[in-house]
This record gives sequence, C-alpha cells and structure tokens, in this order.
Amino acid sequence: ENQDPRRMHRLIDFLCSLIKNNQTIESASNERFRWRLVQELRHFQWRIPLVWCAINNFAKELLDHQFEIVRENIANILSMSLSFDIILPNGRSTRHPNIDQFINTICERLHQAIVAYEKTPFVPVNVSNQVVEIDFETRKALNLMETVIQLHTYLFDWCQQPVKIATIRIFPYLCEIESIVAKHNFSEDILTISRMRVAMTYLHADLLKALIEQVEKVIKTRIHVLFPDDPSVNNPDYIQLHNRLQS
Repeated sequence: ENQDPRRMHRLIDFLCSLIKNNQTIESASNERFRWRLVQELRHFQWRIPLVWCAINNFAKELLDHQFEIVRENIANILSMSLSFDIILPNGRSTRHPNIDQFINTICERLHQAIVAYEKTPFVPVNVSNQVVEIDFETRKALNLMETVIQLHTYLFDWCQQPVKIATIRIFPYLCEIESIVAKHNFSEDILTISRMRVAMTYLHADLLKALIEQVEKVIKTRIHVLFPDDPSVNNPDYIQLHNRLQS
C-alpha cells in the first residue's frame, strides 16, 4: 500500500471481482451495469496487463450471451482489452492480450457458428398465425455473429494498431455471414462499416498482400456460386471474371 497511496488496488480488486462473478444474473439491466463498471478499468490503460488478460479470457466466453445489451458491452470491453497489443520501439508488448491469438480463436468459433446455422437454417413460416421460433443453437450462432461484427468494428475505435494478420484472416468470414445478416436483419450497416475500415486503413505491404489474397478468395467463392464452374458455360461475365482471377 505504500507504493499505492491512493489505494487504487482496492478499486481494481473490486472490479476484478465483478469479472470473476460466475453467479447467474437473469436481469439484463444488472448485467449491463456490471460490465459498464468493468469498463471503467480503461482509465488504468496499459498499467494492468494481468487484469486485461483476465477480462479477455472470461469475456470471450460470453460472445453469444442471451442479452443484446450485454453482448454490446462484451464487444466493447474485449476490444478495449486488445487495444494494448502494440509494437513498441523496443519490442512488442508481450504481457497484454494478443490480437492475433484472440482473433484466431474467434475465427474458429465463427466457423462453428456458421456450420451450426447452416444445419438448422431459420425460415419464418406462418402456421396458424404462428411464427416458427429460432432454436437455441441457431440463436446462439446468430448472437455470436452479431457480437463479432461489433467487436471487429470497435477494434478500430480503441486500438492504435488494429490491423494484424489475424484481422485480415477474419475478413472472409465477415463476407460469408453477409447473407445471414441480411436475412435476419441485424447489424447489416455495422458489418459494412467494419469491412470498410479494413479497406481504408493504411496497410504495410505484407498486410496489403494478405488482404488482396483474402479478397480474391471471397470473389472466387462468390462467382462459383453465381455461375456454374463448367467449361461449357458460355456466359461472358463468368468467363471475364474467371480469366481475371486466373491471370
């Protein structure tokens, strides 16, 4: 305590206790205020790396939380925790959560969510004036997609160096879920902004090359959906796109 005359460690300990509180809270407002309080840790910035790691490890498990307001706060606090992963003049900041490792994990979960969604796609059907409900697993998949879109967008608000190789790697997934987002009418504008921010960011040559490769993959996937991959097809649009990608 002699090294912390303002006794700030007590406040930090209290906020950490909110993170580690595993008690189920059924009130959305209580959960919202809980995570709003945790976000006050931003005032300590890079000085509490272990706390940011703890937040990162716990909050990433709540990306598919049932309450929308909680998911918004989770996306914000996670992007905040990743904002201190920067390359310093004397080396990399290694004690803070790593963006590449985190987004690699998110890519895996996003892929699983897409697979889960495709297994049981939700199609609104009126039967006797009733609408078919979204099943639990599909709802969790949609919740995770929505939160990842928000998280990816918030990274550009909080991080000084938001674009890493993993930020590029997640780009095709953000393109893949576009049709799902449009179908369920959530976060469509945010998804557009999220992808535009990657494209509008100044990128070093290696990252720019990686982004171009990912964009090419997205285009190839889409043209093979739009046009059958058959040499006998005499569609000039398909032939032109195919030749450009092969060159």
